[in-house]
Amino acid sequence: MSVPAWRRYLRFWREDVNGDVDDELGFHLDMSQRDGVARGLTPDEARTDAARKFGDVVRTRDECRKIGHSRERSVKLADYLGSIRGDAVFAIRQLFRNPAFTITAVLTLALGIGVNGFIFSLVDAVLLRPLGGVSAPDRLVSLGADLSLSYPDYLDLREVDPALSGLAAFSDRTTAVAVAGATQVANVGVVTGNYFSVLGVTPLRGRLLGLGDDTPQAAPVAVLSAGFARRFFPDEDPVGRSIDLNGVPVVVAGVASPEFHGTELDSPDALWITANTWIALAPTAFVGRTLQRRGWSWLSVVGRLRPGAQLGSVKAPLVAAAARHELAYPDEDRGLKKQFLDADVTRAGDASFSNFSHHTLVRSAVIILAVVAMVLLVACANVANLLLARATARQTEIGVRLAIGARRARLVRQLLTEAAILAIIGAALGLVVAALAATAVSRVTFANGFSFGDAGLHLTGGVYAYATALGVITTALFGLVPAMSATAGGIVGAIRTGAPTTSSPRRTAQRMILVAQVALSLVLVIAAGLFVRSMRRALETNPGFDGSHVATATINIGLVRSDSARGDAIYNLVRSRLDHTPGVRVAGWGKTLPLTGGEDADGFTIDNYVPASDEKMEVADNAISPGYLRAFSIPLLRGRFFTDDDRATSPHVVIINRTMAQRYWPNTNPVGLHVYFGNDTTTIVGVVGDVKYHSLVERPQPYVYRLLGQTSADMGLNRQNLVVRTVGDPAAILGVMRRTLHDIAPEVPVYEMSTPDDRADRAVGTQRLGAFVLGLFSLLALAITVVGIYGLSGYGVTQRTREIGVRIALGARAPSVVKLVLNETVVTIALGIGVGLVVSVAATRTVRSFLFGVSAMDLVTFVGASAILLATGILAALIPALRATRVDPVVALRTE
Repeated sequence: MSVPAWRRYLRFWREDVNGDVDDELGFHLDMSQRDGVARGLTPDEARTDAARKFGDVVRTRDECRKIGHSRERSVKLADYLGSIRGDAVFAIRQLFRNPAFTITAVLTLALGIGVNGFIFSLVDAVLLRPLGGVSAPDRLVSLGADLSLSYPDYLDLREVDPALSGLAAFSDRTTAVAVAGATQVANVGVVTGNYFSVLGVTPLRGRLLGLGDDTPQAAPVAVLSAGFARRFFPDEDPVGRSIDLNGVPVVVAGVASPEFHGTELDSPDALWITANTWIALAPTAFVGRTLQRRGWSWLSVVGRLRPGAQLGSVKAPLVAAAARHELAYPDEDRGLKKQFLDADVTRAGDASFSNFSHHTLVRSAVIILAVVAMVLLVACANVANLLLARATARQTEIGVRLAIGARRARLVRQLLTEAAILAIIGAALGLVVAALAATAVSRVTFANGFSFGDAGLHLTGGVYAYATALGVITTALFGLVPAMSATAGGIVGAIRTGAPTTSSPRRTAQRMILVAQVALSLVLVIAAGLFVRSMRRALETNPGFDGSHVATATINIGLVRSDSARGDAIYNLVRSRLDHTPGVRVAGWGKTLPLTGGEDADGFTIDNYVPASDEKMEVADNAISPGYLRAFSIPLLRGRFFTDDDRATSPHVVIINRTMAQRYWPNTNPVGLHVYFGNDTTTIVGVVGDVKYHSLVERPQPYVYRLLGQTSADMGLNRQNLVVRTVGDPAAILGVMRRTLHDIAPEVPVYEMSTPDDRADRAVGTQRLGAFVLGLFSLLALAITVVGIYGLSGYGVTQRTREIGVRIALGARAPSVVKLVLNETVVTIALGIGVGLVVSVAATRTVRSFLFGVSAMDLVTFVGASAILLATGILAALIPALRATRVDPVVALRTE
């Protein structure tokens, strides 16, 4: 209905002395018709003319009837909206009259709401909408990270499940990509032809891969991610251009939508090729393999549910089909049925992080959201105390308004309106804070190429709704108690002069709010302290090697289709040149670096050892060159290290770790004894100390070092790590390592160059992240709490100015005045610490699994956090206490 018509109808209502709008409208219509007849119109023409003039009013009346508005209700609504407008105008005036209070309250709320909005935007990007660029992501299912299929098995199982409208397969591979003369290593998604159609991805340019591209006869084509296309083709359309993958030219067919980065967020794909294309350009280690090899399981699968199908109906048909495959192909598909039985069928978004379980991500998100919620509660408590103090200053105003007839509910509404305006302004500024934080974090790209910007980190409608909800909640949290307290004393109590006593209801409410602030802040400080101590314990743990003065670089000569002879030549030349480089102690090569995992496990046998019935004779091994163990300063316990005399053609030798020696040769020196890997007989030439290869918390396990060149033929054609021990700063040698590798093998891309600091960050990543996040938020909460303590103490001094003046006039000395002011604050802080300790006992149990070497009930952390909070609280209260000693008794008594 139009606004003018609505206003005209209301005017009729307000001007109608008889209370009958219909009669009023009828009168005007009748007079208009008579005027038309007087002007010479026929009755029908006059009626039409009158309807034209008053039609909008009549239609408005009918619409009002339809929505059930009576005259009284509409008038009341108009009056109510007018009073709300008046409340808002009055509230804004009050806030402008107290700029210090307004700025403090708004900034406090903005920080609280801002950090909550930012963290929620992270959770929204990672957990709530992790698969960007796909259609109906809730219909996509993953069959588990541990399930892998061969290409023939995938083709056979693709159509057997009636609950799925499509089943696609994919695998992440590393590939050397050369564009316009620049070569780098990129993560490539090897996919089946129906991958994009099953996911429902749309192209930004060109076309996506189809079933016709996944045949041996098809020309090799690729689809680029939007980020990759933007990086290498910033000013031109890449569709139709040629790029080299592992030295093979591939034509760009299209560019995927900017929101799509693959099915694993922490391992984003730069481009995608089909399985048949990958076989045509696979690294040297895979040359000769065929997709038809049924025993080669390397593909993960993702499916799309049919309309009406349920998640629980997916597994059974696949298990039955896998059982049939085991019978048909007993050698190649042994264990396939068990893989499907053990598969965890989940929504695809729940498995979008390859290195973290969905359960771990959800737990982490819940913990962080709880932490920032505590920060918001501390902020709300601080603003509530400010409002309580301000309400006391306005008690005369409130009393006068009550005396002239204002109802308590009306005053409560007025005070809540002021709180709501504070919350609205705070939420708006909080969204600005969240947007700035999201923009800054989205620009950070991690070492593996993952970026929160690529994951879609930005403020969405959900974030805005979340901030709106926080605004409503905060209004209730910090506005209701002060509003109810300010109007609770009645007319006499509101206008009575004199300071409230320490036992007054309003003063008690302020103290209880401060208790809550201190308790929540203590919980955050204790949690941060636990993670800091956990990180320190982790860094102090002996990993079995000395990573200081060590620099590493990673290459993969198989990506450029080199053969074993070329690989051996590269390894030997690089090591020889670096060994003679100033500033280098020793250089070596190794397949696996400490604290990175990823080593292989080989079956073995030894002389005179009979394994138990359930004992699995497998040992983790690492293919290394001479120099590797000395570069990491891994201690030699018996025998010798590998030397340059140990070659591929010489007798095969191995070095074992302490745990393997103690388990299989507990009372014997194993040097000179044999270990058998299939038909390969190796001689133990040394025993070294245990090294942690997966994490700092792992238990020692048997480990074997084999000589690079004496292992399988393709071992040297896979990923290898150059390890250099330096005399000085290892970062200074990284450039020398890159130049050496480029001079000897310019066609081989170098990636993942790192120093001990980088590896230490990865090793204690969880503890470091927890210490940083909790430390930041606990400092924020502590700062807000200190401001609250200072404000409450200063407010108490102001309200007790007359009492302090009398005490000083009667001879009270400065220490006794300071003690008087501090006593109440210290008791309040101590009560808050007590409550916080009780809450912390329960809260810290939720982070127990993230800690290393520290109990969730660590006494040092609990006592230290309590001491920090008590000390900062006393310091915050000491400033108003010292100010109280300078009160002039004459001035204090005169103000009363």
